[in-house]
Amino acid sequence: MNDAAPKVYLIDGSSYLYRAFFAIARLSNSKGFPTNAVYGFTNMLLKILREKGAEYAAVAFDAPGPTFRHEVFGEYKAHRPAMPEDLRVQVPPIKAIVSSLRVPVLEKEGYEADDLIAAMARRLEREGAETIIVSGDKDLMQLITPRISMYDPMKEKTFGIREVREKFGVSPEKVVEVMGLMGDSSDNIPGVPGIGPKIAAQLIEEFGSIEDLLGNLPRVKNAKIRALLERYAEQARLSRELATLDAAAPLDWQPRDLRLGEPDRKALQAIFKEMEFSKLLKEFSEKGDPRADDYRLVTRREELGELIGHLRRAGAFALDLESTSLEPMRAEIVGLSFSWQPHQAFYVPVGHSYPGAPEQLPREEVLGTLRPLLEDPALKKYGQNIKYDSLLLANAGVRLRGIAADTMIASYLLNPSRHRHSLEELAREYLDRQIITYSDVAGSGAKQVLFSQVEVEKACRYSCEDADLTLQLTQILLPKVEADGFAELFYGVEIPLIEVLAAMERKGVRLDLPLLG
Repeated sequence: MNDAAPKVYLIDGSSYLYRAFFAIARLSNSKGFPTNAVYGFTNMLLKILREKGAEYAAVAFDAPGPTFRHEVFGEYKAHRPAMPEDLRVQVPPIKAIVSSLRVPVLEKEGYEADDLIAAMARRLEREGAETIIVSGDKDLMQLITPRISMYDPMKEKTFGIREVREKFGVSPEKVVEVMGLMGDSSDNIPGVPGIGPKIAAQLIEEFGSIEDLLGNLPRVKNAKIRALLERYAEQARLSRELATLDAAAPLDWQPRDLRLGEPDRKALQAIFKEMEFSKLLKEFSEKGDPRADDYRLVTRREELGELIGHLRRAGAFALDLESTSLEPMRAEIVGLSFSWQPHQAFYVPVGHSYPGAPEQLPREEVLGTLRPLLEDPALKKYGQNIKYDSLLLANAGVRLRGIAADTMIASYLLNPSRHRHSLEELAREYLDRQIITYSDVAGSGAKQVLFSQVEVEKACRYSCEDADLTLQLTQILLPKVEADGFAELFYGVEIPLIEVLAAMERKGVRLDLPLLG
């Protein structure tokens, strides 16, 4: 390894498969595929890589099939139930995620993950590297030296030589001697019946090893313990052998192979999309390249006239309105964006009022100029939750007619079990794109500002992207709606219902105050 004394993280993947599976309650995607282990494992791995700033790492997995321990002792781990089916089917996507994160995978037929970790840790130690084993498995504590430690992320505890002595009562190199006497019920290692961890530690501390203990049985003062050791001597030797990790396991990897690479974002997006991991999908999605999009501001009357001409000639377009509130009956229009061809959109600001805001066309003038276009039923209008835009316009005296598609409704018809149908979610799923979010331009929490206070240039990019992606999604989703047999429901019921619901919302509900009072 070229780096001076690098840190290498060897992660016990097989152990964390189970930890993740049982730590998270039932979780599945909309198709019913279980995803709890995938989600838990992925977040654990990312947490380690980020918090520790890892540059070198590997994840070790048990290979399917028996190991040399099964040949030595047929009952090794025999009491363990088979891997739950819901966990078994999650193993391939977990391994695919690890590989796509460009984290090397250690797996070899006939060997357990612990053996591969042992062999690699010892090799790294010889080369002067510092190794951190990421696991909660006590079996791996036998490997700890001044240059090898163990970190348990579930307990957020690091184990060095002192911590091992506190746990086992002996130094790390003698852990296998203690385990040979006390056994390990989790692996079905028998040990010596009647000897627990405390007595085992005392015996090894006094005699040094199982062989030296068995060779000096007359010196064991407790007659009962001495008799047990005489009776189960070979079982103690076998148990020690089973507990000892094979640091000489053949490795197909060199330490230099453990350097992390750049994640394969496309592959990760595909997996996270299938698993329906919104947060992870957002994290690994590509931001739109501003250079690839033609988003323009419209601040002059002649520009507005040209825009209207383009929209009329197109015959169909997507629109998106920005306002001062999510509640349409209380909101004021701040700007309008339009797109009639992919990767191009125009933003007409009419209500940005922050200090130093550029001159904008008056809201009433813009709406009056756009009214014939927006009220023309022959021109098709597309939107994402277009009922909201319709209400904003209606409150401003403009009746939006010609509504031909709503991508939010189309998404719901195609996948009603989907948790969310926001533009952000749909853009990630269908366009592999991470959009600019409202909080990106307006802030969040106590620091969030009204959209009227957002800089016009930022608002243009944000709103134009919404209109542009709504148009692109319309071109993708409408053919799917028709192919899946939902055309009659979509065009005959859902779209006409938008105007009905908008009218009902504007009308409100009459209250009989005397009756209620």
